[in-house]
Amino acid sequence: MTGLNWDQALSAVGGDRSLLAEVLQAFLEEVPVLRQRMVSGVSVGDWLAVAKATHTLQASLRLFEGQPLELAQALESSCKRGTSDESRDRFAKFAACLENVVGEVEAYLRGT
Repeated sequence: MTGLNWDQALSAVGGDRSLLAEVLQAFLEEVPVLRQRMVSGVSVGDWLAVAKATHTLQASLRLFEGQPLELAQALESSCKRGTSDESRDRFAKFAACLENVVGEVEAYLRGT
């Protein structure tokens, strides 16, 4: 697990748990589409598509700060440089981290 910073996330929405739940639900709805764009982009070497999808995910990941955001930023950066091997490696790390984030968000929402 990534150990998401829930205090940071709650602070980012002014302590409004209802708003946080809405933001997290929207994140869960967009992840499958953006993940598919990343997978498709990686498979054909379309690093701009991967960078765009990763950038979009960063908006939600900023709620938590930390490793998920850092991995997304590193992936976007390598994609923009067009470094295929580095981008593939970073994508693998970010994809695994994203799965953990999704699991933690789902668990959080079940508990609210």
